Amino acid sequence: PILFDLEKRIFDGKEFVVITVHEFEDAPIICKKPFIMQGSNNNVSQKMILRESAIYVRSLHKPETAEIPSQSEMRALLDLATEKRLQRFLITARAGGIINSANTIQASKELYIKELDGWNSPLIDKIRTRGYWDISIYPQQYQIERIPRILALQRIIENDCIRRLGWNFPYINRRSSIQIGTHWIQHEYEIPHYLEAWRLYQSGHFKDIKAMGVDDWLEYSRFTSAPQGWKWGQAISQEEILFGLTEIHEIAANFCLDEVYNSDTHMCIDIVLNNIDGRILYSANPRKHLYQDYVSSIPSYGLHRTYERDALIVGYKELAINASLEIFHRFDYDAIPEILRSIQEEIWK
Repeated sequence: PILFDLEKRIFDGKEFVVITVHEFEDAPIICKKPFIMQGSNNNVSQKMILRESAIYVRSLHKPETAEIPSQSEMRALLDLATEKRLQRFLITARAGGIINSANTIQASKELYIKELDGWNSPLIDKIRTRGYWDISIYPQQYQIERIPRILALQRIIENDCIRRLGWNFPYINRRSSIQIGTHWIQHEYEIPHYLEAWRLYQSGHFKDIKAMGVDDWLEYSRFTSAPQGWKWGQAISQEEILFGLTEIHEIAANFCLDEVYNSDTHMCIDIVLNNIDGRILYSANPRKHLYQDYVSSIPSYGLHRTYERDALIVGYKELAINASLEIFHRFDYDAIPEILRSIQEEIWK
């Protein structure tokens, strides 16, 4: 069946009808009957609008609905149909115990990686020149259209984002629109000391690339000036790591509470801190100094976690503390969990 949404929008004081036709579920939809538009009273000519047995797609060259114009685009359509059929088979086979679960988990992870192909921008390139977080949150089993309606993705982000520290995670700038792609929505935001780019896919895959805190962008900060001899990459606060990991685990828990994620029992979180070689770990609280230099000697460090859904919902704070301890150990800092809990509770009350 053909699935579509009908909405009324107002633009520039005028009302418009917006029809959003959803992508086919597993097989391309073929036009069953022709439709010919008759000419007006003064024009007896006819115009073919729909042709029987044709397949209509969104053109790659301009915003229009048109018949598939070339062999390459037909091949791309058939490849997409094959991928959708394969996903349906994998779900059925996994439920019936035909396919080994370890193999399907690995195959799912590869599909999540594949859907990131081609995502880049000048802002992402800029973020990667200094310290940055690379974050992926996704259900364990891949489904290409876990979230059937692409317009539901913005609702998910707005409902599940973290609103603490005076800043949302992920950040949505109300003065610029969210971009809608083929199977994803995305948003980028940049002010002098905060840079972030994120995407949410219909598979349920959330990807976020954001700059480390103000320590790396002091020369652009509106709130403080860079001290004599400052250069980026010298330090990172324990609070940034702890709060960042808590935000990540909390939004993953929020996803688990969203009904569109109910079909999977596990949620995966991949986090990489990049460009941390030579950084000194410090306390942002002047009353709670770390009494020696704790320095990283590795360029990056990644955490890869798979959590049972209910355990993540109930225990995201403690899981974030455990993840923080693992990162602190790479700075040769053996933090005391009780102290981290007290720091965490100052914000997460």
